[in-house]
Amino acid sequence: MDDNRRLSLKNLPDVFVILKWMLIMGIVFIISLSWVYFDKSQVSGLFFKIGNASLIAGAFYGLGGLTGFLFGIPKIIQSSVSDTNNNNNSDIVHNDNLVQISDWLTKIIVGVGLTQIYNIPKALHHVGEKLGTSILGYDPKNDMGTNASVAIILYFTVLGFMMVYIWTRLYFYDILKEADAKFKQMYKETKVQLENVIIEKKEIEAEKDAIISTFPDVTQEIKEKQINIRNDDSVENDPNKGKFGGLNENYGRKITAIVRETSYDKELFVVDLEVTSTNVANPLTGEVIFHLHPSFNNEKEIIKVINGKAENKLISYGAFTVGVEADNGATKLELDLAELPDAPRIFRER
Repeated sequence: MDDNRRLSLKNLPDVFVILKWMLIMGIVFIISLSWVYFDKSQVSGLFFKIGNASLIAGAFYGLGGLTGFLFGIPKIIQSSVSDTNNNNNSDIVHNDNLVQISDWLTKIIVGVGLTQIYNIPKALHHVGEKLGTSILGYDPKNDMGTNASVAIILYFTVLGFMMVYIWTRLYFYDILKEADAKFKQMYKETKVQLENVIIEKKEIEAEKDAIISTFPDVTQEIKEKQINIRNDDSVENDPNKGKFGGLNENYGRKITAIVRETSYDKELFVVDLEVTSTNVANPLTGEVIFHLHPSFNNEKEIIKVINGKAENKLISYGAFTVGVEADNGATKLELDLAELPDAPRIFRER
């Protein structure tokens, strides 16, 4: 609803103000009637009468309000399903069960009311007699209690019908429309995010497939280089041995390694190298240089320290000595992978 239409509705006669004052007048009527007809010697009787009359008024006000709501639901909600599918290409359709139920009940109420219209006054009078005694007490010579209860029933039923019907006609559709728009926006955003996740997943899978398709060639090359170096007597088999101090822990720094078999080649092994600080007051920062076996394409790898750790993952055919430079070269570490007790035996012996 645009601002002009909303403004014009607000400029109508102050219907809700009038109905609100009518509601207040009805409550004043109940209190006044109970005050006139209660036993002055029993103050509790006043509250009893007011309470009974208020319950009756509230019950029929709610019944009238429910009827007004059923009659006031905009039928435009039913056509919004096709509009949504045709215009917005949305995957969401409205659930119009409430509209259908209100349409059925409205027709039933009108149909039954027309067929029983001559019996309504008699039934209303009978109900008034039953409820009138709870308001003013039983008095066979006075119909005031019956008349008062019938008046309360009619007054608050019509009042509830009018207030809820007018509210439903003016604002209910706008509330649904606004909520629907927010839900559609959230749905679209979620759908876009999900599509982006799916696209990213596909890209990751593609990269993974490319790596898997090329990785065996790279590791096979490392394997062949290490075998050739070990079989060549003119080449030093483990050139880093003894060149970095021979200690795997020094000056508050430590290098560790975990070795395990690869999933695609039982002759190749994954080596996880990690350099950390053993001194909490002096955390590892900057970069760490890993000196590897000559069979690797990059014999010297520079790894940036992240969260106090420098991690390096390798694929190797056999054991070799890793040399490490940390703290801008001030700290040197050395780890012979052949001396790792938890490493596979075939890895240590190569």
